[in-house]
Amino acid sequence: MDHTTLRGRIVSWYQEREGDHKRSREDFTITTHGDGLRVLRSFCQLYDNGIIRDVVLAMDEDYSPRDASIRVMVDDNTQGTAWYRFTDDSIECEALTDAGRISQNASRESSSATLGTHALQSDAWILARLDYTQTGRQSLDNMPFCSSHHIGATGPHLEFVGASVEYLGDEEITVRSGTFPCHHVRFVETSNDHPPYDVWVSADGYYLFVKGFVGGDWKVNYELVWLEKE
Repeated sequence: MDHTTLRGRIVSWYQEREGDHKRSREDFTITTHGDGLRVLRSFCQLYDNGIIRDVVLAMDEDYSPRDASIRVMVDDNTQGTAWYRFTDDSIECEALTDAGRISQNASRESSSATLGTHALQSDAWILARLDYTQTGRQSLDNMPFCSSHHIGATGPHLEFVGASVEYLGDEEITVRSGTFPCHHVRFVETSNDHPPYDVWVSADGYYLFVKGFVGGDWKVNYELVWLEKE
């Protein structure tokens, strides 16, 4: 079979509790198939918020989404589950949440617009379609998201958010899983007033989440702590 598989773990901790990696973890698997399809499977756990999120996201070779499924648990209670399908010009969402049964169908304004799932590796894939030929600010308008809540603690559904990001250049970053050439990108404005968010994504074509930092009142560090390839 002509495919490759990456497995990794991302952890986060509050800056004032350096070394205490108990805030969250994300275990992910990325399978890249022979036809270019990439499938992300992420298990996300936020310890101090009682959130468990399961994400499966399929993207084509151009990092444009095909379909996805998301389940969100809070304190061991189901907040909701949703399935998404993308065509060239539309997005479908079928969800069952604490708000009831939801069926949504929206126009897809850009064939490259990805789906925000609140998984960290999914955040990195949002940045795969940026223009890295020059530094500066770029707009990400009308991005489909499963929730505009800052940590995605609501039942998943379909809504749209906007953001401005600033490409700050390339850097070589060393974390516990290794040393990576990275693009450094900062989310500087979002329609849901998310604190400033720096992300270092690998510049090797995989767009792995290598390192991150959320400022403001959060002050949370993120790091890819291990990675293996089959």
